[in-house]
Amino acid sequence: MNSVEPTRAAWVTCIMATLFPFYSFFQMNMFNVIGPILQEEDHLTLFQVGLLSASYLYAQAACLIMAGIFLDRFPIKRLIMMSMILLATGTLVFTVSDSVFVLFLARIVTGIAHAFAILGCFQMIARWFPADKNSFLMGIVMTIALLGGLFSQAPFLLLVNAFGMHYAMLINVVVGYLIVIILFVSLREPPQLALGSKNIPKNMSIFYELKMVIANGQNWLCGFYASCMSFPMLVLGAAWGVAYLVHANQISDLEAAFVTLMIFVGMIVGTPLAGIIADFSQYKNMVLVASPAILAFMFLVIILFTHLPLSILLALFFIIGLLSGPQVLVYPMIASNNKKNIVGLALGFSSTIIMLGGVLAQTIISGVAVSQGFNIAIFILPITLILCFIVALKIKQKGY
Repeated sequence: MNSVEPTRAAWVTCIMATLFPFYSFFQMNMFNVIGPILQEEDHLTLFQVGLLSASYLYAQAACLIMAGIFLDRFPIKRLIMMSMILLATGTLVFTVSDSVFVLFLARIVTGIAHAFAILGCFQMIARWFPADKNSFLMGIVMTIALLGGLFSQAPFLLLVNAFGMHYAMLINVVVGYLIVIILFVSLREPPQLALGSKNIPKNMSIFYELKMVIANGQNWLCGFYASCMSFPMLVLGAAWGVAYLVHANQISDLEAAFVTLMIFVGMIVGTPLAGIIADFSQYKNMVLVASPAILAFMFLVIILFTHLPLSILLALFFIIGLLSGPQVLVYPMIASNNKKNIVGLALGFSSTIIMLGGVLAQTIISGVAVSQGFNIAIFILPITLILCFIVALKIKQKGY
C-alpha cells in the first residue's frame, strides 16, 4: 500500500492544504466580476479580456506535467509553499499594475502557481491515506476549491461595489499572504513512497515514465471526460456567464453573478456526493455514466433557447453544477490506472488535457462571441456534453 494509516498530522495537513486550491480557484474565476470593469477602466476589448482570463489556464496547462514530475520527486510541502507565495505575489503584481503587458505576465505567473494547487493536495492524499478513502477526500479538495470559485462571484462583486476594484483586490492579496503563513505553520511532509523504479533507466526515467503515461489510453479518456464536464464552470462560471446572462436575459450584473454562483454551489454539493457514492459502491465508472452529461445537456439547451425568470435560472445553474460533480472521480481512477511511482505525472498529464480544453473553450467562445454573438458561442457547451457521455462509457475502473 502506498500510504500509512491516517494520523492527526495527516488530517491536519491535507485539510489545511486545501486553502491553496481555494485561493487559486478564486483567482481563476474572478474574471466574471472584474472582466467588465477592466474592459471599461483599462479600455480593453472583449477579446483581450477573454485572452487575459484564458492566459491563466494556458500557463497552468503548460506546467501541469512539470508539476506532476516535481511532485513525484521533491518534498510536497516545499513545492506547495513556493507555489502559494508565487500565486500571492502574482496577484499583487496584477493588482498594482496598469500595464496590459504586465497584467498578462502576472496572470501567467499565477497560472503557473495554480498548476501545483490541486495536484499537490491530491498527491498529499495519495501519500497519507489508503486508496479506499481517496474518492471522498479528493472530492473534499475539489469542494473547498469550488468554494473559492463561489466567493469569486457575487460575494466578491459585493466587495468590489463596496470598496472599488483596487481595494477589493488588495484585500484579496492580503488573504493570499495570510494563507502562506497558515500553510507554513500547519503542513507536514507525507511519508515517502517506495517508488520501485529499479527497472527504469536512471538517465531516462522521466522520458520513460512520460511514455508510459501517454501510452495509457485511460489517461486520455479521463482527461477528456473531466475537461468537457468542467466546461460549464470554466466558461459560465469563470469567464462569460455574467456577460452572457446580462446580454441574453436582461438582468443586472449582480443578479447574473448570483446565477453563476449557483454552478459552484451545485458542484460543492455534487462533488463530495459523487465521491461518497463511488467509495460506497466501489464502482466509480458507473457514477460517471449515470447520465450526468446527458442531463446537463438538456438543462443547458433549456437555458440557451428559452427566456427564463431569475428563480428558474438560479435553479438550473445549480443543477448543472450538481451534475458536473462526478468529474472529480477521474482523479482516483487515474491514480488506480497508473503505477504508483508515476501517479503525480499521470495526474499532471490528464489535468493538462482538462485545462487545455478549458483554454480552447474560453478562447473560441471569445472569438465567436465577438463575431457571431453570445448565443452561438455558448452553444459549444451542450455539444461537448454529448461527447462526454460517449467517452464515459469507455473509462475503465482499474488498469493495474
